[in-house]
Amino acid sequence: MLLFAGKCHGGPAITKMCQQANLFEQFKSGEDDPKNYIKKSGVCRYCAGIIRVRPKYLDKRLGELAWTIYKFIGGAEHTTFRGDNVFSDHKDISDFQKLGYFGIIEKAGHCRWGLTYQGKRFLEGKIQLPSRVWVLNNRIVDKDDTMVSIDRLEARWQQEYQDYTLDYVPQLKII
Repeated sequence: MLLFAGKCHGGPAITKMCQQANLFEQFKSGEDDPKNYIKKSGVCRYCAGIIRVRPKYLDKRLGELAWTIYKFIGGAEHTTFRGDNVFSDHKDISDFQKLGYFGIIEKAGHCRWGLTYQGKRFLEGKIQLPSRVWVLNNRIVDKDDTMVSIDRLEARWQQEYQDYTLDYVPQLKII
């Protein structure tokens, strides 16, 4: 595999790096639109990998994680924290990072995060945020028009452990 100026010039066995390096260039140039992959998956023309835009929901569980952060830092928006200092459960450490998709927290250095002004206002009930965003390679490609406030968050749709397997259903490509 050769990478030249962010472009992939290898065969069909190129990995996710190809998607990240080339896909957004393809979208910026107007050749394609990431919103095309919200309802159906596609195939990367560079590496033949699956392109799938995934929804992320601002639900009650994420709201509880945000409150835990808010209490941990005392509501100060310029105070940074490490996820493993706030949460002891691995699932919480993984999930709290999804708050970044909604602008509630932001990366503040290596393994450090901070509460944003928008996040503080949301937790104080002063603003509403989109109930759902669509993400491709950790970038938001669309937002839901439905807005929610901190006191109107819905319960997470996964109620049992087996439901979590539906959060990511791998797709097979038949050759």
